[in-house]
Amino acid sequence: MQEDRVTERIEGGNYRDRFAYNPDGTLAAYTFGPGSEQVMNYQWTDGNLTQITQNQQTATIEYGTETAGIANIDLLAYIFMELLPEMSRYRLTGLTSRNLPIACSVPGTDNSKRITIAYEFGENRAVSKITINKLYGDQETTATVTLVY
Repeated sequence: MQEDRVTERIEGGNYRDRFAYNPDGTLAAYTFGPGSEQVMNYQWTDGNLTQITQNQQTATIEYGTETAGIANIDLLAYIFMELLPEMSRYRLTGLTSRNLPIACSVPGTDNSKRITIAYEFGENRAVSKITINKLYGDQETTATVTLVY
């Protein structure tokens, strides 16, 4: 443990996950796999996760000024699971982003992905509805999630 954070997880004897943190408690790198050969690096700006890089592929996240107003769900992790399932495991071990993401893009020659996110807020100023517009190559879909308090 490092300041009450998990630094390593071992599964089945040879599958290892390792977590490295920045001095402010945000996740700096996640290393995983048999022999721990895959590495994801995390870049944070002003309390928000702004880039995730793995194998020469970088996801760039844009933020608005709003905060989630929710204590028990990490909206960024939820959105990433939809956008990049292969990069979502233990995405935000450590601290979460301060503001709500409004867009995320992963450029690529034949597999470009981009999502935009819009929010509605309830009386308590917490997120009440999330609309996610996904563009994967030529395919565009929209999903709406309603949160009940």
